[in-house]
Amino acid sequence: MKTQLWHRILAIFFAATILGSGVFLFRLNTVKWTTYSPEDGSLFQLKFSHPETWTWQKTADAPEYLIGSLVAANPYAENVGAMWSGVATILVDPPLASLSETRIAMQMKINEQLWGGDAPSWLHVLRNNITKIAQHEAREIMLMTDPRPQLGQEDSMLEKSFYILTDDRYYIVSLFIPYAERHSRFAKEFDTLVKSIHLLP
Repeated sequence: MKTQLWHRILAIFFAATILGSGVFLFRLNTVKWTTYSPEDGSLFQLKFSHPETWTWQKTADAPEYLIGSLVAANPYAENVGAMWSGVATILVDPPLASLSETRIAMQMKINEQLWGGDAPSWLHVLRNNITKIAQHEAREIMLMTDPRPQLGQEDSMLEKSFYILTDDRYYIVSLFIPYAERHSRFAKEFDTLVKSIHLLP
């Protein structure tokens, strides 16, 4: 489980690093929204709306890669791209052979995030609900982590994740943000993005 934690921390750090150069010079009072649509052959078979102020970085998106990822830093943060300033991610694994295999794989990933039900004292499960997104089976998990100065985390952090199950793959749509900013503009825009998700056949 510690390995999974470090993988998550490294993922956030990687996102912060690659997005650090994308500092926004202008912040608009009126948000304009646009639609993300996948390219032909993409692992991401979904569409969603997002503010134009969000800039997505992605891994090479091809079947030979083990995972596809889209990453957007919090454009409203004082230090855009800083490790703990906030980031949204969308992850997807390559397709599996059947719905049952996909469901098992998704549940294993959920168990990892929840530490197999044996969470450490600094991790608090705020929500763990079954829901639906775009008419598909989904799971919503919300976690809060206490400050861990030894890792450079000075504030409590919120991790909100939606696991979305389809016939042959599952998506993890996540928000990482300081807990004190859980009602911020970035957090509200993330919630709107989730509601806009449309899964392609």
